[in-house]
Amino acid sequence: IDGRPGWVTVSMDWLARPDPSKATWLHIRFPFQPADAQGLPTPGAMEVINQVEDMIVPMLEEKLKAQHVGSISSGGARNVYFYAPSDRGMADALRLVAAQFPAAAPGGIGRADPQHQLFAEFLEPDLGQFEFMKNAWVLEQLEQAGDDHAAPRMIEHFASFPTAEGREQFAGELPELDFALGEDAFF
Repeated sequence: IDGRPGWVTVSMDWLARPDPSKATWLHIRFPFQPADAQGLPTPGAMEVINQVEDMIVPMLEEKLKAQHVGSISSGGARNVYFYAPSDRGMADALRLVAAQFPAAAPGGIGRADPQHQLFAEFLEPDLGQFEFMKNAWVLEQLEQAGDDHAAPRMIEHFASFPTAEGREQFAGELPELDFALGEDAFF
């Protein structure tokens, strides 16, 4: 993220059904300490991040009728994003969080964004990222079902060659690419 390691979470509900009545973008930022050399949270900092976010999200959802749309963690801080009807009451809510977590006191801004352009700019995955997310979800489901991702798999490929010589040359290069011809391969 901007040349630094980090991670992004995105609300798939918002991605599928953005709410036009929520036209104010809320950006809440809070530091995590300690951060490692790459600006990512240490395990202890991660626990505090989760506690702060677990307090902020339901509070803004209840008090401001906000919808949490995603977050970005990078550069020593968590940025949490919402859409709400307005930012009225945000500062009071954040003061309550800061009183509970002074070392991770959040700051926030609200900005009118009726077209939800800021979501598209900061959080919405492009086609490649969306494909990656879907693949990661499938891998997670397979792992939960006991799958070993490192286990070799038999995959059937088909290739057609205009000449027998080209086919033989290709078959000879397969072992260098960690492919093998099965016993039922035909020429």
